[in-house]
Amino acid sequence: MRFLKHSLASLSLIGLAPGAISLLTLPVHAENVAAAEAIEGVLIAQQAAWNRGDIDAFMQGYWQSDALRFASGGSVTYGWQATLDGYKARYDTDAKMGVLTFSDLIIETMGEEDALVFGRWSLQRDEDMPGGLFTLHVRKFEDGWKIVADHTSSG
Repeated sequence: MRFLKHSLASLSLIGLAPGAISLLTLPVHAENVAAAEAIEGVLIAQQAAWNRGDIDAFMQGYWQSDALRFASGGSVTYGWQATLDGYKARYDTDAKMGVLTFSDLIIETMGEEDALVFGRWSLQRDEDMPGGLFTLHVRKFEDGWKIVADHTSSG
């Protein structure tokens, strides 16, 4: 088993400030390094999409299926479209969206096509700074890694 430490210098190449996403050092088998980096790429793309106010692009990180599961705020939503609609209803202005930061990511691969991602999220807004934890189940499809289940908490 090797330890994988991600370089945050690569984030500045795509226009994100170093430290915008922080990953912990984690044990990863050599064959899973590419998978962990691809999954990290999905989250980097989601964060960038959110921060430019593009919820449709943010949702490209999710599995476009009626079986997508999104749990948050004491309720569960099933389906990609319902999840998109929920995001658009809750975050209908730039002020509500704020600036999203993912941090403390741990990516645990479970074979070649499944992984769990643990992390923190925070929004920097003029009125408040909500944040919390998330757990994602991601799966590899022909078009890349997608979130198939998301459990996000606040607090």
